[in-house]
Amino acid sequence: MTTRWNMLGLSTLLAAAVAVAPARAEDSDTPKLTDSQKLDQLLQQCKDMQRSLATLDSIKEDLKGLRAKTDVLQDRIDGLHGRLNSMTTANKEVFDGFHERVRKLEADLDALHKQMELQTRISGYGPTASPPSPPSPGTIRLRNTYPALVTIVVNGTSYRLAQGETRDLPGQPAGAFTYEVLGMQPLKTVTLGPKEAFTIDVFAR
Repeated sequence: MTTRWNMLGLSTLLAAAVAVAPARAEDSDTPKLTDSQKLDQLLQQCKDMQRSLATLDSIKEDLKGLRAKTDVLQDRIDGLHGRLNSMTTANKEVFDGFHERVRKLEADLDALHKQMELQTRISGYGPTASPPSPPSPGTIRLRNTYPALVTIVVNGTSYRLAQGETRDLPGQPAGAFTYEVLGMQPLKTVTLGPKEAFTIDVFAR
């Protein structure tokens, strides 16, 4: 293509030179140029045109490269848009699921509050009512009249009493408790009443 342009430009310049040269020779006061000089001028003009055409070809190639790079960038931009749209859709699903779980938790909490209020009304205790006081504690009295050292276990706790020793265990909660005398009395369950003093006697039989 460049060669065709060069040949066309050269032919055009030669034709123009032949047509204009006589007029210039007649109208101009400048010294006449020889044919060799005219040919040199035409050749120089052809070289200038060739350089211009080469520059245009280079610009065309650069434009092609820029267009290819632009296409690549556009493809990347389209890909990023697609990824952003995909991420937005995925995040929306996550957020929707999170909000749904929060709403469910709030509903469960509200149902639990209602159930607690219902149980409070059924039990007869209002929000400001105080629960009934526990029964007053009693006292367990340990007494050893056996002529030897004995061990009494009350609710799993051992107490050793010498002969003739008495020991009080105050502040015992009212209700059932267990005791035993090791080697003498097996485990037994009895009831201690409020403010009651229950005596465990160990004596010889």
